[in-house]
Amino acid sequence: MLFYEEDFVLKNKLTLTDLFPYSNIYWLTIQNYVIIIIDSKLVTTAINEAMVSYLQTIGFHDFFGYLRPFFDGNAQAPSLTFINDSPLNQRFYLNDQQIVTDETVITIQRLPIFSYETFHSFLNSLEEEAALNYCFRYLTLLDHQLFDEHEMKDFFSNLFYQLFQHIEKFYSAYSLVNINKVTTLSIINNSLTHKKLIENVQTQFTHFEQLFYSFKSNHHEQLKQELIKFIKENASKKITLRDAADFFHFNYTYFSSFFSQHFDLNFTDFLTRIRIEKAKTLLTEHQQNISEISAAVGFSDISYFSRVFKKETGYSPSTYRRKGVHID
Repeated sequence: MLFYEEDFVLKNKLTLTDLFPYSNIYWLTIQNYVIIIIDSKLVTTAINEAMVSYLQTIGFHDFFGYLRPFFDGNAQAPSLTFINDSPLNQRFYLNDQQIVTDETVITIQRLPIFSYETFHSFLNSLEEEAALNYCFRYLTLLDHQLFDEHEMKDFFSNLFYQLFQHIEKFYSAYSLVNINKVTTLSIINNSLTHKKLIENVQTQFTHFEQLFYSFKSNHHEQLKQELIKFIKENASKKITLRDAADFFHFNYTYFSSFFSQHFDLNFTDFLTRIRIEKAKTLLTEHQQNISEISAAVGFSDISYFSRVFKKETGYSPSTYRRKGVHID
């Protein structure tokens, strides 16, 4: 059996000898381990139960041991050449189990395929909730099967690193809010067991969900105001929703959905309203003729401008100008 805390175990050496009467107990040390060899007639399960109970009784709760037969009947003395600590590497998968036997050793699998293309497609469309849901579904696969520890940790570290890059790219103005890249990656890499790693990853995904919700609330309002400004500044030109999406470097489908969710009108009607509001100002505060005003607000056909203006205000452009004030 191999243990880490040499001083603590050695202090209890005599008591341990009392636990196994009529048995020979050998104590060896190598690197950071204490190796206890119990030469006993007891069966493995009996030694296992006795050791767990004993170590917990003396307050040694955080231990991990590997219990196995070392010698055949002809062996004369213990030798370090018989020590094989490879099952200790499986502590990661055994969670709260404290002693491992040869029968406990499990087969580790390779990670299932994760579609980075799907993941990046969601992120690039600013559909972070969908991206995280995809990650949650993948995490469910890993929760029910056992995969290589280092491969899992490298995979999740890389995944979280890409989420941080996404935040820095699209939400840089809010990225200082309660978020720390080093801490997150450290939590993943320092997870001692498979169970703890899954729990930590799930917690971090939930944390990112909350962050994105907070970011998007602020980001959407900011984007809405910037979009209104863009439309006002370009109302005299022939612009479309796709032009706006390209200007803000957004996926057209996402931008169309965003516009529908945050404006009462579709893009064409909203643009028309902006143009008419600008025309109302020009009619009451400037001396340009109606034809010039029509062109200034993006209408190439004065008769079409007049029809749209009357539909929106209830007055023709000339009547509206004669009133001399805004009529709302």
